[in-house]
Amino acid sequence: MELQSVPTLDVSSKTDIEPLDFQYGVKDKLTVPVSLESYFSQQRLNTYVLIDAASLERFHDLLSLIDTEYEILLGDSIKEDYKSVATYLFDLKRSKELLTWLFTEGEGDKKPSWCLADRSVGVFLQSEFELDELAYFFKKFTRLRDKQDKWRYFRFADSKFFSFMLEEMMGEPEYCSRWFYSTNKQMIENYSIYEYDTRLFKTFKATSKLQAYQPKQKPLIFDDYYQGLSDRYTDKLFSQKMVGIIKDDFSQYYDGDNYDGNNKELTDFIVKSNHISRQLGLKSEQARGYFIAASVFVGRTLDKEDLASVGFYASAMEHENRKTKKLLEQVINNIKRRSLEHGH
Repeated sequence: MELQSVPTLDVSSKTDIEPLDFQYGVKDKLTVPVSLESYFSQQRLNTYVLIDAASLERFHDLLSLIDTEYEILLGDSIKEDYKSVATYLFDLKRSKELLTWLFTEGEGDKKPSWCLADRSVGVFLQSEFELDELAYFFKKFTRLRDKQDKWRYFRFADSKFFSFMLEEMMGEPEYCSRWFYSTNKQMIENYSIYEYDTRLFKTFKATSKLQAYQPKQKPLIFDDYYQGLSDRYTDKLFSQKMVGIIKDDFSQYYDGDNYDGNNKELTDFIVKSNHISRQLGLKSEQARGYFIAASVFVGRTLDKEDLASVGFYASAMEHENRKTKKLLEQVINNIKRRSLEHGH
């Protein structure tokens, strides 16, 4: 196990965690992958999982199969109306079946609704407290007021976002402490995420230093910090998507040698180009995608003169989509022309 010490959180990672298969015909079936048995068999702590219903198709078909106690993290007045997109808190010590499903990988095209490992759902957590006490603790995160005093639904239970959020909060203990501590008591011992793509099981545990920030916790509102978190995560997903699009859909125009085959270098370039595209007034994801692809193929981040060359003059979505597409087409045509000139 690899352990990284940080001022407010200890982050440990177990590697090479292969998901379970259907285990047909196996006499002694595993509940979880062998290397995680010690984590999930602790007697002192209760183990739970947060699941965002909106992240799963046919969630309520799955819910009907689950035989365990759970709480919907919404107030009673709106619970019924929003239960199909709400965040749920499940008690895992009372349902080995659900725990196994969270680590079971589907087979073939038609995957049963209970094969959840490859869908990257669920934020695991351990605590000394009971289900109802933890539900009360988490409900305050579900709906936050913003600076304009309007309610915002905060979809924190997406496992990849939650991991990103805690990593970002390592340097912001006034925010981080809220996810572990309530008034005068530690509610959460640790959070864990199973990353199916990387086969990592990451655990975030509060250090003693984090407790010192409990009295200094920031007011729980959807402020600029939380908005910034959401924006950076959205940009991260967009950048990852653009790497795939460029390497797959535009492979004939993409010169990987410029980035030494290094995804990180390409990703960093895309992040920079995305930032510049926003500064230049491109608002739609489609327009920024065209701009980024053109920049990658040219080998530099384009600028406002490049946009002006195709008649970009406003940020109306339809206009910016059309003009940035024209810019990309010009770049591709130039690549084709150079290729013909050199006899390729």
